[in-house]
Amino acid sequence: MRGWIVLACAAALAAPVCAQTGHGVVANSFTSPEDVAAGSRIFRSHCASCHGIDGSGGKGPDLTPGVYRHGSEDLDLYNTISIGIPGSEMAGTFFQGKQLWQIVAFVRSVTARSDGEQVTGDAKRGATLTAGKGGCLQCHMAGGEGGRVGPSLDDIGAARSPSHLKTAILDPSGEVLPIHWTFRAKTKKGEAISGRRLNEDTFSVQLLDSKDRLVSLAKSDLESYEIVKISSMPSYKGMLTDSEVDDIVAYLVSLRRRGAVQ
Repeated sequence: MRGWIVLACAAALAAPVCAQTGHGVVANSFTSPEDVAAGSRIFRSHCASCHGIDGSGGKGPDLTPGVYRHGSEDLDLYNTISIGIPGSEMAGTFFQGKQLWQIVAFVRSVTARSDGEQVTGDAKRGATLTAGKGGCLQCHMAGGEGGRVGPSLDDIGAARSPSHLKTAILDPSGEVLPIHWTFRAKTKKGEAISGRRLNEDTFSVQLLDSKDRLVSLAKSDLESYEIVKISSMPSYKGMLTDSEVDDIVAYLVSLRRRGAVQ
């Protein structure tokens, strides 16, 4: 009996502390300036390396728009931060209860004061450059057109800030996520195979090759292999003018699928 009491208390301590509004929406009870400040400290030490010190994005999505793919209510944010997003770089956290709600409060404060980073380019010209001179659709999909060797651009405007997009165009190898690493292998039969590394475990690896084909390899069939952690995307520094880069950034920022960031 005593053990059940201990388990019940532990469950109560781990449960989200929140308030029910008149409309049936769960709201954060920890929204004071002190809570926001505490959430800011936790965010800066555990979240800023991906989402930026002010939440405006980096290798992780820009959080300032305030609309998120996995839900935009307080409880949605709580659950996303707590559990993480399977199949992404977003891992769950050991924080819970009050501290986790304080992170939610800080994220809300970031969206409340953000007017969004302004872009100076022309999105129409950027669309033309993306499909033409930039050659982006050879590898990236946008609006149902293009390749799948690189990540889709369909919601890139919600997931990345303009400054991060510009950096990615000019210095694509500056920050390469594991999902975009290239896997190069030579089989025991002498065949050379390479592609974007989608998944890897102890015994196998799955790739997307240059012809958009899914390839699964058993490591026991490989003579040698390496993981290339630099981007296969070329730098456009010197290939595009400053105004052309701004135009492409403006176009990419305009690509915001309903549901937005995370």
